Amino acid sequence: MTFSFHKIGKYFRDIPLRHKIGIPVLCALVIVAFNQIFNIYFINNSYKNTERWLITLSEARVQSQKALYLLHTLVYNENNLARAEIETINQQIEYTISIAEKGGNLKINNQNIELAPIYTTELASEIKDWAEIWKNFREITTQIITENVSIETSPDTLQNLIMVERKQNAVVKDALNQAVIYHEQLIQKINDLQKNLIKIGQDYRKFLTSIEGSLLLIVLAILLFILYVVITYISQNVKKITQATTEIAAGNINSVQLKITNQDELGQIADSINQLAQNIQIASNFTQKIGEGDYEALLVEDEVQAVTLSQNILFASLKQMQQKLKTLAEEDTKRNWITEGLAKFSEIIRNNNQSFEQLGDAVLAYIVNYIRANQGYFFILNEENNQQPCLDLVSSYAFGRKKFLHKQIPIYEHYAEGLVGQAYMEKESILLKEIPEDYVQIKSGLGGANPTHILIAPFKINQKVEGVIEIASFNEIGKYEIELVERICEGVASAVLAIKINQRTQKLLAETQKLANALKEQEQELRQNNEELIATQEEMKRKNLEIEARIAAIDNSGIASIEMTMEGIILTANKSFLDLFQYSAEEIIGKNYKMLVDREYANSKEYTQFWQDLNLGIAKTGEVKRKRKDGQYIYLAAAYSVIKDTRGNNVRILKLATDITETKKLLAESQRQAEILRIQEETLRANMIALQETQEELKRTSEAIIKLKEEEARYAQEKAREIENKNQLITASIKYAQNIQRAILPPKEIIEKFVEECFIIYLPKDIVSGDFYWYNQVSENKAFFAAVDCTGHGVPGAFMSIIGNTLLNEIVSTNKDISPAQILEQLHIGIYTKLRQEESSNHDGMDVCLCCLEKINKQEVKLTFSGAKRSLYYISQDNLYELKGDRISIGGWHVENRRSFQNQERIIRKNDLLFLCTDGIIDNPNPNRKKFGEKRFENLLLEIAHLPMEIQKEKILQEVKLHQQDAEQRDDLTLLGLKI
Repeated sequence: MTFSFHKIGKYFRDIPLRHKIGIPVLCALVIVAFNQIFNIYFINNSYKNTERWLITLSEARVQSQKALYLLHTLVYNENNLARAEIETINQQIEYTISIAEKGGNLKINNQNIELAPIYTTELASEIKDWAEIWKNFREITTQIITENVSIETSPDTLQNLIMVERKQNAVVKDALNQAVIYHEQLIQKINDLQKNLIKIGQDYRKFLTSIEGSLLLIVLAILLFILYVVITYISQNVKKITQATTEIAAGNINSVQLKITNQDELGQIADSINQLAQNIQIASNFTQKIGEGDYEALLVEDEVQAVTLSQNILFASLKQMQQKLKTLAEEDTKRNWITEGLAKFSEIIRNNNQSFEQLGDAVLAYIVNYIRANQGYFFILNEENNQQPCLDLVSSYAFGRKKFLHKQIPIYEHYAEGLVGQAYMEKESILLKEIPEDYVQIKSGLGGANPTHILIAPFKINQKVEGVIEIASFNEIGKYEIELVERICEGVASAVLAIKINQRTQKLLAETQKLANALKEQEQELRQNNEELIATQEEMKRKNLEIEARIAAIDNSGIASIEMTMEGIILTANKSFLDLFQYSAEEIIGKNYKMLVDREYANSKEYTQFWQDLNLGIAKTGEVKRKRKDGQYIYLAAAYSVIKDTRGNNVRILKLATDITETKKLLAESQRQAEILRIQEETLRANMIALQETQEELKRTSEAIIKLKEEEARYAQEKAREIENKNQLITASIKYAQNIQRAILPPKEIIEKFVEECFIIYLPKDIVSGDFYWYNQVSENKAFFAAVDCTGHGVPGAFMSIIGNTLLNEIVSTNKDISPAQILEQLHIGIYTKLRQEESSNHDGMDVCLCCLEKINKQEVKLTFSGAKRSLYYISQDNLYELKGDRISIGGWHVENRRSFQNQERIIRKNDLLFLCTDGIIDNPNPNRKKFGEKRFENLLLEIAHLPMEIQKEKILQEVKLHQQDAEQRDDLTLLGLKI
């Protein structure tokens, strides 16, 4: 019997539990298993959502930091591209906040992620605070972007205007400081949200675990009666399992180790509980290491076990979370590294902008040390080399100290030597990983090993390369390090250009000071000569000195001059002329001027007529094409004047010319000539006052001439003739200035090569004008036209017109694809810089009507217009249209150094008419001080639109004269009419 019970007991112990406890036990186990699966699944989903929200909040923090950085860039560097990017970041963060409240899809790292809302009461208040702080930050951001600063009173004087603008700048800076405060609050709030998310997730997991234990105890209580039947067989094992599950529920994983030898379900449960405890322990250790920042941690050391665990969805999610957190940490580290590097570099640029060598030493030392390289070289573009342009090595740095090397890399038209030359020509960075043995010149004192990586990066601005930087390193140069070097090169380009401009300005100031001293001496000499008008011999001596001074001023000013006989035989040529044509004096003097003229043109009727007019005493001005010694052609703005002897016979021809193919040289020369004209006008005005006083003295003296002797009367008459000669000399000087100014204006024949027909009305108030018209054809199908009204008229206005014409040519020659609005923006910067309006009391400026014509086909032309206080008129299909410019001028009283203008585009057709004008005609008054008027001007253009262009010009002049009658012309008149 005992044997039978033993057999039965052993059999009963090993049979499945379903046979022991029946259906109720099976149901209870199903409930327990379902509870376990549900808890694991729910915890996993909750963990994933928490993980996604942690990543989303990290991305929001990065975007907030980026928005603040862009605000600093916008305020201090005036980077207009940052406006759109800031608005994009604002929209992204607002969308993230709305998802936190309602849930939805969000794109992170190019992946769409489904996010459930953060719906707990505790975090709802946190999100509300986050949204409120962000609302304040965005309002400050919007205020800075739009510079929407309210002013209590309107500025009625220049001083009040300056105070208003200073107040605006102060308010913008205060707004930026407030944005920094809100940004710090945003970062703190995001950090608090992340901490609370982690804490709530942990508390929720503990809560679910406690619920699981409670449910298990309830199930065990229900089954107590049923288990009583088999308590003898399973009570000990159940007790062990109960203790183990209790330890797991309490979180004491280390003490769980079940030893049950039964082959039934209890034994299998024991094995599963042991495996579950082990997995929870592995997951706990793994998440703890990740929380401590160890993103390289392994699940387990055993590779076979790791492969098995990787198939578990929980461990797969943990590994995925580890990889994402590692990627985010690396990207954040690189981003912070680049941001910190750029911030330190800005300070280096500010402190080292006096010379190229100082700048190169500081930049090389910083870059080499910051990216852990070993040596570097700093090349600057030298365009003033007498032979050809080249890249000069101005600084070198290796192994922690400055090196003293000298090297030049010549630059040819389509080729430059070496990799540095290649980077210059291609305007792109080069990364070299295979280094030739003899490539590096500087070797370490510890050995002769070559570097493994070489980075060559050009620094360029406005698509023009100003130099090249070369970095050699034993370490690998990564993409983010290349990005840092390229962004640093952008700042280096601006610094190099600023140093070049500063050096040119200092040179120009020195030359200007020297010329001013010379002119001051000349003024004193003229004053002495005025006091000696009584003696005819002294008067002739003064005239000779004045002529010699003018010749010397022309020679020193850089204007090319040549003197010829009436037959064209060259008598003299100054140094500027010889240098320009590359001849020596012996090679050119005594030969015919035809040697400088194109052979086909020299044999033409037009050239023969040109010399016939000169022999008749007719002066010639305009743009001419001439040939240098090397066979190359150059374009000159030339003025041919006929010199007469004392009997009035034509004896010699004097030619004055400037090289308009070299816009930079023309700028310096134009400024110098304009300064001479300004000083001469001041001198002439003083002389006119003296002349008026002398005339009044002569008038009083004439009443006593009747009583004087006949000889004394003749003496007074001679003195009057001398004064008249003096007046003629003054007028001749201003007319000479007129020839120089007209030399820069494009002839009508040149303009008509691009358009069907045109006319030009150019009527200065005085002999020289403050208005000018401008034309520049950049390609076969594209050209720019402008009508410009400079501040003032007479000699000061002519000075401004020369500067404006030179700047326009320089801007377009640098970038032929530039738009009219960009031209006006750069023209404003040029006027602002050249006249030093930020630090001086000079507030001169100009109003501009500027357009670009680009031929689409034979019937259609694209018109792009931008104006500074001036409008453009065009007539199409018998209708007149007005394109109004922006209500801001170039230069002037406002002190900002940058201004924005808008482009307006239209498609016009063949035979349409365009009119570019200054305000001279519209504002021209009659004797009753009534202006000609804009409405009358528009009606006149419509009435004469069907007539030929020259007839239109005559009709306009007739109407202006009819309106003006005998009233004085108050301003310069300029109108340019074009027929497409």
